[in-house]
Amino acid sequence: MKNKLDFSLQQMLTEHKEKFNNQIVYCGLSAGADSTCLFSLLNKKKDIFNFTLKAVFFSHGNSPIAVKEDKMLAVCQKLCDEHSVELTVVPLDLKIINNQGWESSGRIMRQNFYSKVNAQFVFLGHHEDDQNETTMTQLLRGGAGRGTCGMKEVEGIYYRPFLSHRKSEIYDYLVQNNIEWVE
Repeated sequence: MKNKLDFSLQQMLTEHKEKFNNQIVYCGLSAGADSTCLFSLLNKKKDIFNFTLKAVFFSHGNSPIAVKEDKMLAVCQKLCDEHSVELTVVPLDLKIINNQGWESSGRIMRQNFYSKVNAQFVFLGHHEDDQNETTMTQLLRGGAGRGTCGMKEVEGIYYRPFLSHRKSEIYDYLVQNNIEWVE
C-alpha cells in the first residue's frame, strides 16, 4: 500500500507525465528529513516515469547556516552511491545580499545555480509545516497579498509535492523504511 507522500508525488508526476519523459529531474538534497524522503520517493519513480534523477547538495561554506555540513554531505553521498544517482556538490560563497538574511542569500544563490544549469524540473521537500511558517513570517513582517499566500505546489521550475503533508508524515516514512537522515 502506498503512503500519502508517495501518492502525492505519484499524482504530481502523473499530472505532468509528458514533461518529465527523458528529462533531468533535480532534487535539492541536504540530508534533512524532508529532502531525504523526497529523494527516496523520486528514486523509486525515476524508471516508471522515465526521467534521470540528479541530486544537488549546496554547501553553505562558513555561513551561520552551515551546520553539520560534513555529516550531511556524507549521508547524501552514501544515499546517491547506493542508488547510482549523480550528486553535484555546489559550494556557495554566501554574503548578505541587499540586507536580506543568510537564508534569503542562500535561496538566491541556489536559484542562480538552477538557472545556470538550465534546470527545467527541481523538486523540493517543503511541507505543510514549512508553508505555515512561511505564511506566518510574512504576516509578522507586515506582508500582505502575494507574500502571505505561501508557496505553490508547482511554481515555474519548482515542484513541491509535500505541501499538503505534515513533517510528522515525513518522519514516519523515513523510520518505516529505515532511511538515515540528519536533523
